[in-house]
Amino acid sequence: MDFEQIFGNRKQHIKHPESFNYNNTGYSYHTNQDYDKHYRQKALLRNILNNRKLRVAIIIGFIIVVVILIALIAILFPLIQNLVNYILENGISGLLGEAGNLLEKIWNGSK
Repeated sequence: MDFEQIFGNRKQHIKHPESFNYNNTGYSYHTNQDYDKHYRQKALLRNILNNRKLRVAIIIGFIIVVVILIALIAILFPLIQNLVNYILENGISGLLGEAGNLLEKIWNGSK
């Protein structure tokens, strides 16, 4: 193979096709020990890395999910802060007692 053919991505024609006889005894010893159980996952990742549109779509989807999570944390931050302050003041038993009262109100209704 010439040096130009390596970087030119050209295939070299086989000059001696008899050298690629797959019925040789050298191939009779091959078993499934080379089987890769993660071949499909690796092939999928290879396809994702090679496909520019799919890669861009996955990156944009990941960015959208991260932005949604940050927005939810920002919106729920005052609620989370109040919950943490309540736990710090009353402890876990106070939180469980309050949850029991809430469940009792839901079960009986607000008559």
